[in-house]
Amino acid sequence: MKSIINHIFANAETDIKTYNACDGIHDLIDELNKGQGVGLPFDNCPLLNKEVGGFNCNGNIYGLGANSGIGKSTTAMNYLLPSILKYDEKIVFFINEEDEKKVRKELLVWVANNIFNQELHKYILRDGNFNEETMALLRKCAEWIEEKKDSKNVIIVPLPRYSAKIVIKLIKKYAGMGVKYFVLDTLKQSFDAMSDSVWESMMSDMVELYDTVKPASKNVGLFVTYQLGKASLKMRYYTNNEIGMAKGIVDVMSANIMMRRPFDDEFEGGKRELICYKLEGKNGKSKIPFKLKRDGHYMLTFISKNRFGQADSYQIVSEYDLSTNRHKDIGITNVPQDF
Repeated sequence: MKSIINHIFANAETDIKTYNACDGIHDLIDELNKGQGVGLPFDNCPLLNKEVGGFNCNGNIYGLGANSGIGKSTTAMNYLLPSILKYDEKIVFFINEEDEKKVRKELLVWVANNIFNQELHKYILRDGNFNEETMALLRKCAEWIEEKKDSKNVIIVPLPRYSAKIVIKLIKKYAGMGVKYFVLDTLKQSFDAMSDSVWESMMSDMVELYDTVKPASKNVGLFVTYQLGKASLKMRYYTNNEIGMAKGIVDVMSANIMMRRPFDDEFEGGKRELICYKLEGKNGKSKIPFKLKRDGHYMLTFISKNRFGQADSYQIVSEYDLSTNRHKDIGITNVPQDF
């Protein structure tokens, strides 16, 4: 009796609920049968979607790490914007290293190459002085994009000075308006951090961000990009250790993805060429070997943490052209670990 009374008072004082783990199993099965564990698909990423289940907005944080210049920001947009528009969802991009024009330019390039299947490179937008054909294509892309502006699917929030506290306030604001998907590009130390230590500040911020998006709070999804430590520049096999001193940021992530370009000797004919496999046939059980062509554009993706499936079992090989915003998963490989 005393233990029951203590249990009642503990729940009353802390507002903590307790559950019988063996109860409600049939209800859980019915929920799972509806596919509620599947998130917004990452565009053209069937292998990544198979492993992590897309971008699940039910209180999850996804991380995307890479070195500077690899294309973290572009990848986040290419992963998510097409599906957001296709399924008429809403997403908020917090950006602290670019401005809203960056997102619009990326969107123009993506629409030209992926919607109208007409080649448009980023350097053309950079150089200007468009010829008639290019101008006609750009106007057509602009009309396609502007048809969707009243839906306000993509909200861009440039941050003059990055602060996790500001991001948290804005997540709460937009979550209250029904937005379920958020992107923070890029995670760094807040300008108003209480600690001088960069890694301590980033880990503290990540905990606060998770406390905001988790199921017991706003129950939304957050996709975070971040830069890997300098030591990773020479690493072939990526693990969470490549984040450096701030690797504790992974603790609150449901999935952590890392990516890099192949090294020169990993292409066909190189001393450490990678043997890759296309998965074909029923359930992808047939493996068709292939090698990386030197005139190709590729990205290697590592899944270093995954609460939705396997992690570190293989690496995903994608055809990836940052100049045209075209990307597609084409197979898998096993990158040898560094020793």
